[in-house]
Amino acid sequence: VKNLTPKLLKKIRVKKNSDAKKKIKQLTEKKSWGSPENFISFLRKNFPPKWGSIPPIPDDITADAKKKLIEKILTKLTRLYHPDKNNTHGDDWAAICEEISKVANFLYTRDVKNL
Repeated sequence: VKNLTPKLLKKIRVKKNSDAKKKIKQLTEKKSWGSPENFISFLRKNFPPKWGSIPPIPDDITADAKKKLIEKILTKLTRLYHPDKNNTHGDDWAAICEEISKVANFLYTRDVKNL
């Protein structure tokens, strides 16, 4: 995931000194999310969805079952946080959701599809 640059900040639909800009920076500054579980936990704690919920990941499942569940959750995250489905909550939330979707897509490509 790219770091937030002044060029990218201009593209984001947020006000100059908004809280959303800080939250987006928090999302994009991480060099690596490590595992998708870390990102999913981070979202549950810091950016709960406005509609729907993020399913839990049980500790007592096999590695194969966990991988399939993470694949489903990452796919669900792209729907839960799709900016077009969240545009009724304001431009700030839509911009945050756009960044969350980008990170979820990145993790899906990297960890699930191994590309």
